[in-house]
Amino acid sequence: MYLKIKDSLQFYKLDNGIYHVYDPTSMKHFRIGEQEVKWLKLLNGKNSEEFLKKHIPEEFFEKFINQVKQLGLLERQKVKKKFDLFKIKFTVLSVNDLLNKLGKFPYIFRKFLKYFSGIFLFINFIFIALNFNNIRDILNNFHFDLSIIFFYLISVLTIGFLHEFSHALVAKSYGVNVPNIGMMLFYLHPAFYADISGINLLNNKKARVSTLLSGILINNILLSMSVLSYHFLKDNHPNLSLYIIYFSIINLIMIFINIIPFVEFDGYYILINLFDEINFKYNSIIQFKTFMKLKSLRGIKLEYLLYYVISNMMGLSMIWLAIIAIKNYVSDIFQFIYLDYFFILLIILVTIYFYYIRNRRIT
Repeated sequence: MYLKIKDSLQFYKLDNGIYHVYDPTSMKHFRIGEQEVKWLKLLNGKNSEEFLKKHIPEEFFEKFINQVKQLGLLERQKVKKKFDLFKIKFTVLSVNDLLNKLGKFPYIFRKFLKYFSGIFLFINFIFIALNFNNIRDILNNFHFDLSIIFFYLISVLTIGFLHEFSHALVAKSYGVNVPNIGMMLFYLHPAFYADISGINLLNNKKARVSTLLSGILINNILLSMSVLSYHFLKDNHPNLSLYIIYFSIINLIMIFINIIPFVEFDGYYILINLFDEINFKYNSIIQFKTFMKLKSLRGIKLEYLLYYVISNMMGLSMIWLAIIAIKNYVSDIFQFIYLDYFFILLIILVTIYFYYIRNRRIT
């Protein structure tokens, strides 16, 4: 038996002899002791079973090897990934080395968000109230064209990257290693993501919630910067101020989406951390299936049923809005008699696939 752990495994030393182990192939995080790390590194593909048993106590050997296999940490162990059209991810940037070079900046950044976010929120309320009529007129005269689409994509990706980098900075301030930042197509919307799942290794609930909130807080700051810019530029630079308002609206939408707990954005993960229930979505699906089978509310938790219904409505709404936006853009370019029927069929097929994916997650 010549076992070999994956070359891609990453080891980060924490305090008190504890290591954070990250497996990029499965995007899973583990927290193990220094002794277990030494045993793992013995699995280099060259050491025989007899050699391993001399260095790993016999009473732990079988259990340790079985656990390594179950976690999928060995080479040539295929980790089966279920394809999900609504959550397609790929890595863009490895940021942990960069974060390590920033020294105390992540800590300073976290404190800045903590003490100044309330001020920025106050600024937003004041300046939005002062300019409410102008903003309403701009939105009423909104026209959908190619320049707006281009500006929207650039803004979403810029705001999204800053949002995720904020997560990464705050996670790092708590000693969590962030392996990468990537891009994804989430419910047919382009977005960035930061792999901060290592915060699950933190025992401090407040630290986990603080990390999850940091993205929303940076959106709050970007919104303040844009509403202030609009207030002082609207008279002399009307064209520029128009795009500043669009930038502000995109930030507002991202704040709203990330606050609500019914889609797997920040709000959902904040919810499950606050209530210490990691399997909330899974349990809501199980409860709904039980309700449909028994046709009775006996033994059913109503909060799960409510969550299941609202989360499905939110997920589908995001998908339908994305399809309608694509349809509006395509119809401006191509005049095709069956275009409406095509997109109606597309919505039906995507809806069926959506429920197929939801059901598959519990199998």
